[in-house]
Amino acid sequence: MYSVSKVDAERLAKVSSGLDVAFNSSNNPPALLFSALPDSLSGSLPSALPNEGAAELVTSKPPVPVEQILAEFLPDSFEVSAESADWFEISIGAALLFSTGSATLSGNSPVIDILPVLRLASGDIVVEVHTDNQPSSTQQYPSNWELSAARAAAMVRIFEGQGLAAPRLAALGLGASRPMASNETAVGRTQNRRVIIKIRQQGFDPAGLVKEADPPPASSSPATSSLATPGQDEVETDDGWLENIEPSMLEEILDNMEKQEASA
Repeated sequence: MYSVSKVDAERLAKVSSGLDVAFNSSNNPPALLFSALPDSLSGSLPSALPNEGAAELVTSKPPVPVEQILAEFLPDSFEVSAESADWFEISIGAALLFSTGSATLSGNSPVIDILPVLRLASGDIVVEVHTDNQPSSTQQYPSNWELSAARAAAMVRIFEGQGLAAPRLAALGLGASRPMASNETAVGRTQNRRVIIKIRQQGFDPAGLVKEADPPPASSSPATSSLATPGQDEVETDDGWLENIEPSMLEEILDNMEKQEASA
């Protein structure tokens, strides 16, 4: 370990004229010091200096899309997708929520599973209910329009009862007007009977759904830093490139730097 005295550190800082001639983040000697070194020391220095203006490496991970976070949090029977940059939607098969021809939520309805997600939203929430093209002709629901509207209303009533503000909620019954598959097959009709919950992305923070990672284990050996802490009397480095410099040679280096600074 080599230590530069307080006097030498102050001289080095003075001739640098505000440049960072102390050891930089790469623990390499500064360019001004390089130019002032005698030829006899050229072999003892690091092979390269950091490129001036080089872009910093980005080591942080890209943000995880909201829909991916929700897909990991919600049951597999829920389909999550980004409708646009402004909205994402959660699609649920109507059979999981309602019995045939009914607008009363089933006792084992998974609607409760979505409430933690909705509570993290601060924007609008729209409930869309779709049906297949099989007619509804009961006295209570003379058509699929009434059935889908009643189901959407039942959903938002649940949400409001759980503390979501009514002005943010909207219920939309679309009947069979917007099929996503052919109504000619049983599979297609099942796909068309669906409930879609649309959530505005603005103001939505999924952080509450993400389990925090466990902190890394403490290192068994103390970390060694070669950077000087402001206010310290000494600047230390364990790089080795200063270890071969005698005090008299360091004085010569500093003299050369002062001469360069004076002639600049």
